[in-house]
Amino acid sequence: METMKMDFYSEDVWPHITEIVDGAGEIHAAIAFLGNDASDRLPLKAGDVLLVNARADNVSSRATSPFAIERFINRGVKVYSSERLHAKVIATDKHAIVGSANASASSARSSEAIIVTDSTKDRRSVKEFVLREINNHGMEIIPEKLEDLKRLYKEGEAIPGITGVNTSKPQVTGFPWAVENVYLVTRCDADLTDEEREKILTGTTRPTGFNLDVMQIENVEDAYKRGDIVIFCDDTYIYPPVKIDSDVVFVNDEESRMGQATQKRRKGMRDLMRSRFSPRYVTDTESFDDLMDILDEASGHLKLSGARRDAMLRVWFPEFKELSVSIE
Repeated sequence: METMKMDFYSEDVWPHITEIVDGAGEIHAAIAFLGNDASDRLPLKAGDVLLVNARADNVSSRATSPFAIERFINRGVKVYSSERLHAKVIATDKHAIVGSANASASSARSSEAIIVTDSTKDRRSVKEFVLREINNHGMEIIPEKLEDLKRLYKEGEAIPGITGVNTSKPQVTGFPWAVENVYLVTRCDADLTDEEREKILTGTTRPTGFNLDVMQIENVEDAYKRGDIVIFCDDTYIYPPVKIDSDVVFVNDEESRMGQATQKRRKGMRDLMRSRFSPRYVTDTESFDDLMDILDEASGHLKLSGARRDAMLRVWFPEFKELSVSIE
């Protein structure tokens, strides 16, 4: 039976965190918000993994510093962003840390609290949490994408108060889901039975105003992340965006007998004929027909970003306002 030690720290917690992390072995951390001095407080090294929340409004409000992210990347740390992250947890080779502290000067001035344990089970659980969040919702922040984040940070304005707690008014995007990954996909007929579809939808809750459906997956490697946005098209129609609402569900042991639940807004949605769609699709560099050529080359699966992504969404949601930076 494991002998476990657990300590509770409050108020001045960062000296304890820094001491534990400094010189530790493999580290997996999820710290939602980073101040400019985060790399000093959190001495990560090459090979360590860090998940943060670099959503556009968090960067522009100075809650998350892209310059701190850059310093971590320059050290060889793999940094990912999840727009839904609010956790502050760390797993080292000897300890797990769970608490309320962001890596920032404002956190150091605030009344924070952490629990530190050497439990093998808790260390494993924290590491699994970080990796699961990265796998399901994270995008790696590569050096080439940092310039967009820096621009947002420089053009933004700091919002006073405690980071993450009622620091700004809710922003209406005009789009019903968070925008992380958006894919344009060639639509294919599925052959799942009603019983198989019901099994895939088991446990999935339908929000008011939305319909649930099922996307058949032929190979598990082709599955999407929960929260990804998919826009289907075929020879005639472009279909409204759907959100992936589950992980892959296997209905039996046979190849291709698997699928994922999808969610689509019910009100005001319609399929558009391709002939009507093209004139409404405007970007700086490519027409819709050019995009379809790329889609064909990509074997029916194309990840969108930037202006192409936003233009596609605005076809159905003209009021859509971009709140996220493409950092895939």
